[in-house]
Amino acid sequence: MLNLLPPRVLGPLSECNRSVIINNAIPGATVILVVTRGGVQRKVGKKKVAGSTDTIPIDTSEALVSGDLVNANQTHDADDSPISTDGPAVQISVAQFSSAQVLSHLYQCSRGFFVGGVRPGTQMQVLQGATVIGSGDAVDGTAFLNCPDGLPGAAAGPLIVRQNVCPKPTPTPPSSGYRIDSSLPPVAPFPFASGATVPAPLITGGLTECSRAVELSGVIPGADVILEGAGGWWASLGPSDQASGWLRLPVPLKKDETVEIRQEVSIRCELKFERKKSNVGPKQTLAKPRLAEIDCNTTPIIFPVGLKPEADVEISVLSAGVETIYRTVATTSLGALPAPPMPVGSVVKIRQGECGVWSDWSDPQTAKALTVPPQKPKISANVFSCQDALQVENIFPLIGELRVMSKNYGELNRVPPSGNIMTISVAPSFTVPDDIWIEHHVCGFVARSDAKDVKQGTDVVPGTIKGPLFDGDTKVLLTHAIAGARIELWNELNGAMLEAVRAPFGDTGFVNFEFSGFGPLQAGWKIYARTWHCGQFVRTQPSVPVVFKAPVLSQLDPNGVTVGQAALTLKLKGSDFRSGAQVQWAGVPRTTTFVSASEIHANISAADLAAVKTVAVKVVNPDGQATAPLNFTILAPPPPPPVGFDELVIQNCNTSFISGTFIHRPIHIYFRRTDLGPGDPWTPINDSPHDADYNSAGRCPAGPSSGARFALDDGATYEVVCVDPDLPGCIGGDPDQLACRRSQVFTVHGKAGGGAKTVIVN
Repeated sequence: MLNLLPPRVLGPLSECNRSVIINNAIPGATVILVVTRGGVQRKVGKKKVAGSTDTIPIDTSEALVSGDLVNANQTHDADDSPISTDGPAVQISVAQFSSAQVLSHLYQCSRGFFVGGVRPGTQMQVLQGATVIGSGDAVDGTAFLNCPDGLPGAAAGPLIVRQNVCPKPTPTPPSSGYRIDSSLPPVAPFPFASGATVPAPLITGGLTECSRAVELSGVIPGADVILEGAGGWWASLGPSDQASGWLRLPVPLKKDETVEIRQEVSIRCELKFERKKSNVGPKQTLAKPRLAEIDCNTTPIIFPVGLKPEADVEISVLSAGVETIYRTVATTSLGALPAPPMPVGSVVKIRQGECGVWSDWSDPQTAKALTVPPQKPKISANVFSCQDALQVENIFPLIGELRVMSKNYGELNRVPPSGNIMTISVAPSFTVPDDIWIEHHVCGFVARSDAKDVKQGTDVVPGTIKGPLFDGDTKVLLTHAIAGARIELWNELNGAMLEAVRAPFGDTGFVNFEFSGFGPLQAGWKIYARTWHCGQFVRTQPSVPVVFKAPVLSQLDPNGVTVGQAALTLKLKGSDFRSGAQVQWAGVPRTTTFVSASEIHANISAADLAAVKTVAVKVVNPDGQATAPLNFTILAPPPPPPVGFDELVIQNCNTSFISGTFIHRPIHIYFRRTDLGPGDPWTPINDSPHDADYNSAGRCPAGPSSGARFALDDGATYEVVCVDPDLPGCIGGDPDQLACRRSQVFTVHGKAGGGAKTVIVN
């Protein structure tokens, strides 16, 4: 006997629901829906399921009523599970409606697309004019709208999505129900021309014996993936925006079985579809999963990581030395599993397998008793009409259930917490007036956030891309975007979507945010943003071109030379230089070598350096953007160093005699410093005259050592003059009187090591 765990019922649900989605069912089991109403349980539907997830119809004689709690159990062979305890509460159907939110793109010839944000249980239709071309059931507020003949091209005109909402409350006669029409975005072309062959997707995992799901890549958005087995079975992964994913199978694979995969759209596009065959391999031991901490032993769910979709899962609970094994099936690789009974202190672990081949057990976790209430959650920002999600923060512990509650509708969704901050979708989208709050239910405790009143949403505007955008940028800022809207970044040049995000939530209805997950931009691209919100589809205009940054020149090496220099290589340093850039010398190109984005070299000839001048040098990139110039200076040669001496020697060879004698008239020697500025006074040299300048024969100079000597300071400049007071017209021997000067004023420079300078005065 197996200890079966119950399946999990997914919400949200409303009084309009005629079916319910379940997860974690045993393939082949019979799932029974159980409604608790006024404390009384009643069975309202059942179905034998093929896989872990399925849609269970509600009996035609039954109907859901607001406030019902919807749960399920399952039977398999002789085994029965208990009834689940975490199923959603049914919301009331009131006469308030929002436009459908489009969740995936519409591609020409595609057999369908997804919408959301509508009342759970609503019947949906796609209309071209008055003709219905597609339909679907929004069981949990989202729906895949199946268009069997494929979507028409944009030239066929606009399409409409219609909500046919159940009559609760009953509308005024003669109407028997509510009908809400919303516009759909334009249909995009399928990315293959007529007559082309669409390649098959790749099976990248799960193609092994007993596997009930295979992993795919290379899926073309808008295409329907079909896998067929040799036994006549088939499985389909309906069209969406996914490029990869898991495809669930109606039967387990058999070793050496041949399967064939393809992806296709309707015949409207006249395409061919590659069919690729593969053989099923032997059984495979699956990877060891991981189990998150268990902070509450009575939680209805536990959190595993690393499960293979559709794998069998066993949960071991060891308590008081007794081990009990419980069984369920994984629906997703990361998400909640139904929890088994776990006494306080019990040791819990999980493993996964196929056909009795099991992985290693996970590392164990101890089931703890929660003794303190959870933290009070908080709705992060204001809530606006037409938003189909909100952000919640301050979530702890990460266990139990988070419920989005509405004053008008009741429960808009119920999800297990997965992080301290979460974005939680709701159905239907918010409407005005209403009050919204969050409840965190954890093991008997309930923490409730403050309520937020729903504010009227603003007109849907595209926002503004803040330019300029440069080659290599990895972020794009969009300002004045609709808070909480679905927004995409596109390259108009090749029609490629670069990134799709939900805009952050905000208190004003508008937010600024950055796209940052698209890789580097490339010059030549044209970027725009597209907003999908509240049945409206707008884009920024015009597209913002991606350009190269202007180069910046910050240094020349060298930045100058002396005139007459030989040819040289000038190194220019800066940023954002591009291959093919050119150095301009006084506006004339020079032979240039690109080294890197921060360095470039130019050949400067000797002729360029032959004249004294200042030359403006700049770098011009191939797109014509130029740097600001830097000056290269060609300098004149420096003047020769001044001639200088250690001392000055004045030899008095005056041939004039003192009147009435044969004694040579004396001369007086004066000097003054000129390097100290104007006004330096004349200073006499006191050892003049020198009779020793004459020899016994009266010849002058008497020898090389004769004369008055005056030591000169290194680096000083002197003016020297010789004065003869007996000269006609000389009054007082003033050296500033021309009539008194025996010699011209001469200049001499002091220089250490320069030797002696001799001056003979006649």
